[in-house]
Amino acid sequence: MTGPEADAVNMALQMSAPVAGFPTDLSTLVDGKHVTKIPTPPPGKKLGIDQVKMRLILLNE
Repeated sequence: MTGPEADAVNMALQMSAPVAGFPTDLSTLVDGKHVTKIPTPPPGKKLGIDQVKMRLILLNE
């Protein structure tokens, strides 16, 4: 997934994992004020986290 919101989430994932542990839910990034918004996935998809690359991924619903 690309775009400014996705880039911000990817950066927050990479920065927060060493400090606070790997997030299990994207909402923790918003709650922790790391990002202001999680991007909206396209229809039929949902967002997930690639725990190896620490990046957003699109998954089938």
